[in-house]
Amino acid sequence: MTPRFFRFVSLSLFFALILAAIPRPVYAQAISSVNPTSIVNNIDNTITVSGTGFDNSAAVLLNGSALTTTVLNSQTLTATVPAGFAAGTYAITISMTSGTTTGPNLTVTAP
Repeated sequence: MTPRFFRFVSLSLFFALILAAIPRPVYAQAISSVNPTSIVNNIDNTITVSGTGFDNSAAVLLNGSALTTTVLNSQTLTATVPAGFAAGTYAITISMTSGTTTGPNLTVTAP
């Protein structure tokens, strides 16, 4: 092996260690909005939850019941509220492996 190769490897390892030591921001999960804020329970409804810090483990809960959830990105989730869900006003909760957070309310009404 040539001295150039060892110098290259040494510098590469040095830069890798430097980059690994740089702290990366960690965003706490937070819910900023739910859209729509009111639905009618005679059909399946898709709601969009916006916020920060969502990951692939995110699940939208409504009155403690997990809804079918799709993670679009770290700021947007969609969830399906099934037809026949009991009428009432419920706080939207996001459950993830890193914890849970509660946000705005969703109002479910009967037709």
